[in-house]
Parts: sequence; C-alpha cells; structure tokens
Amino acid sequence: MTLDAFETLCRAWTEDNIATHRPQPFPTALVAIAAVLHTLTEDSPVAPKPDEAPMILPAERLRKEQALLRTYFPTFHIQFPDDPDRAGAVGTLTTNSGREYGLWIPLGAFPNERPQMFVVKPRNLRTRLGRKLAKIGVNSAMHLLAPNEHGHPQICHHDDASWTPNITLYKVAMKGRLWLEAYEMHKASGKDIDHYLPHM
Repeated sequence: MTLDAFETLCRAWTEDNIATHRPQPFPTALVAIAAVLHTLTEDSPVAPKPDEAPMILPAERLRKEQALLRTYFPTFHIQFPDDPDRAGAVGTLTTNSGREYGLWIPLGAFPNERPQMFVVKPRNLRTRLGRKLAKIGVNSAMHLLAPNEHGHPQICHHDDASWTPNITLYKVAMKGRLWLEAYEMHKASGKDIDHYLPHM
C-alpha cells in the first residue's frame, strides 16, 4: 500500500464522520490496512541472520529500513545507527486535520525485539477530559504503554508475542499514524482509542 492510498482511506473515513456528524468506528479501513501491512512482513527478505548482533542494525537491513522510510514517510530518518544507546528513527507525521506530531522510535535491540514508540511533539498530550496521557501510564483502552523518563507517552503498536524480526520500521510508523488519527477522534468524541482502533 502506498502512502497515497493510505491517505485516501483515512481521508474518506474522516469525511464520512464529518458528513454524518457522529464518529464512526474505523474497522473497515483498519482491517484492510492491517491485511496489507501483514503481507509486507510475510516472507520478507529483511530478516536478520541469527548470528548477527542484536544491538547494532546490520548494514543491509539498515539500508532497507532507510529506503522504506524515505519512500513512505520522507520526514523520518534513522539517526546514530552505529550507537546502540542513541540509535532510533525520528520524524513527524501530519494527520488529516493538519496537526503535526513528532515520533521517536529508539531502536534498542530492533529488529530482534519490539522497539518502543513515543510521541515527543507536542508535549503533554492530553485526553479529552484534560488528563495527561503520560500520567495514565499503561492503558489498553488507549493503546498506551509506560511513558519514558521525559514524560513522553508510549504508543502500543505490537505486543511482544506478535513481534517478529521481519516487521519493519515502516510498519511501526504506519501504526503510529493510525494511532494519531484515532487519538484525534478520541479528542473529538471522548471515546477511548479502542473504540476506533482495534488491537492488531
């Protein structure tokens, strides 16, 4: 799925919600997107060899990850790829409403372990009722994991059991984009993110 196709799905869903004056669940579009994203990880040639070090992204995998991000999320880049303590993908995403958010995906032991994903911009994201997302902590209904030490909320994009080394940073960023659209619907309606975004 191209980024244009994804934008079209999101835009159609948003316009339908505006036209009907009542937020509609996102399941049809999300199921289609999830199915396409799943195919991107099946039989993927980007899986690392078992003997490759888990803490430094192999050069071939790094090139593929950077190429995918450049193609689908051109505002993203991988910084400090040779420094396990600082390596990560960083970039901005703009939702259908025009709001811009900054995401930080520290690589850690990626791809052998699920990377974390934090919303770093704007600061102090809040629920519709005004509670800081970082103060909520782990919350399944809002698709949140524990915030980092800087108070940035962490998006739950995969559970550890479903993670495989074939999953790319492109797919992680795509799930971040879906979460942001659902977050904005939460802000508009007060319904939990779970109402719009099924666990995948």
